[in-house]
Amino acid sequence: MNSALLARWNPKRHSKRANYAVTVNDFSSLFVALLAVAGSALLLLLISNREEDAFVGVSHTRDVYRSAQQMLISVARADMSVRSYLLTKEPKYLNAYKQTRSTLLAEALDSTLLARRPLSRYILQTEMWPRLNRAIAFNDELVKQPSLSLVSLHRQDQAKKELDETLSFIEKRQMSFLQKRSNALTDLTEQSAGTRVLLVLIALLTISFSIITLRVVMKKDQAKILSLQAEVDRTKAAELVAYDALTEAHQSNALKAQFMANISHEIRTPMTGILGAAELLNHLSLPDAAGDYSSLLLSSSQELLAVLNDLLNFSRLQRSEMVLNVEPFDLRKAILEVANRNRAAASLKNLSLIISEEPAVPEIVIADQDKVSQILQTLVSNAIKFTDLGGVQISIERVQDLIRITVADTGIGIDEEGLKKLFLPFVQVDGSIRRNFGGAGLSLYIAKRFAQMMDGQIEVLSEPNGGSIFWFMFRTGVNDGKLQSTAGR
Repeated sequence: MNSALLARWNPKRHSKRANYAVTVNDFSSLFVALLAVAGSALLLLLISNREEDAFVGVSHTRDVYRSAQQMLISVARADMSVRSYLLTKEPKYLNAYKQTRSTLLAEALDSTLLARRPLSRYILQTEMWPRLNRAIAFNDELVKQPSLSLVSLHRQDQAKKELDETLSFIEKRQMSFLQKRSNALTDLTEQSAGTRVLLVLIALLTISFSIITLRVVMKKDQAKILSLQAEVDRTKAAELVAYDALTEAHQSNALKAQFMANISHEIRTPMTGILGAAELLNHLSLPDAAGDYSSLLLSSSQELLAVLNDLLNFSRLQRSEMVLNVEPFDLRKAILEVANRNRAAASLKNLSLIISEEPAVPEIVIADQDKVSQILQTLVSNAIKFTDLGGVQISIERVQDLIRITVADTGIGIDEEGLKKLFLPFVQVDGSIRRNFGGAGLSLYIAKRFAQMMDGQIEVLSEPNGGSIFWFMFRTGVNDGKLQSTAGR
């Protein structure tokens, strides 16, 4: 099945995808067409706005002209109402004058507001309003007089005549403006009619071209989508093949890990017997040669058992079967046991092994004693293994709720490239290390994983021929030297 799926993958078919891609020319043509439509619409809008402005100007001019005519009628009506009141003294004529007076002022205000041309508004404000106010003032004086006076009537006639002349001038001027604006509106309408038709035709042509271009683009997009879908199908098929291979690899790795755990366990059982026999032989009084052989047998058995333990721990970590056993223990005693376990190896190389601690370090902590001891054993044994002169120092500190244990040596050190792969499984910093010092390259990887399981970490500082400083931290359940409750941990 996998071979059949792989056979569907054809690089030549994949290269044809470019034939279905939408080109830049397609988008350029569509953009130009849309730009032409937008330009035509903008020009039509500008023409419509100009026609509307011209129409509004004509309408305002006509309104001012009509207002001037109406004001002439209102002035004559006000003059008639005043004279009728002076002759008869009847209140109805006085009320008619007051009403006409209010109407006249409102019409004058409307005319001023409707005059859009600055010159027309200036004439209304400087010529019409003073004469209108003078005529109204004379009429107001007349209605207050007890009888008619020739002088008053003459002054009223003079004011009315000046106002009539001004209103007539405004009327003629607005009529002239009205005629000019009407002619301009007519000319603009005639000129824009042909332009409007041309713009509409251009817009229709560009819209048609846009529709055709869009259909071409959509067809190309559809072809591209189909091509991409086929590529996705091929990719999914390749992913299925890769997934099957990955599943097989995981199963193979799981079987390898299980086999490693089983074979390590099976070898460990007889290895324990061999180690016990070697220890018994080493305690017997044997000749020099036999004693040397028994010591070699004991040390080799211990190294082989350490390698088997590393392989067993590695397989458990890979299968997530490693668990923490958190309980109170004496930290100083555990560290001293590790140190005593390595004093013989240090003495054989004439190395010092020193333990120092801060006063704040608690005596009893809550953690996994086996994991802490194994990490420390790895660091101390490595320090002794790679140190020929000087010694090894173990330091204990407390950082809040963390315990930090440092192992410093004066050994061969590690370069920058070696530090990058120091904690990788089955990797030696130098190929000669395994030949000269032995080991499977798992101890530091396991130590780092143990530290992470205890909410801690492990770090290193080193340089070639300058020694190394390893330290690891782990979380503890101690508060000021007193045991905390382990509930919920």
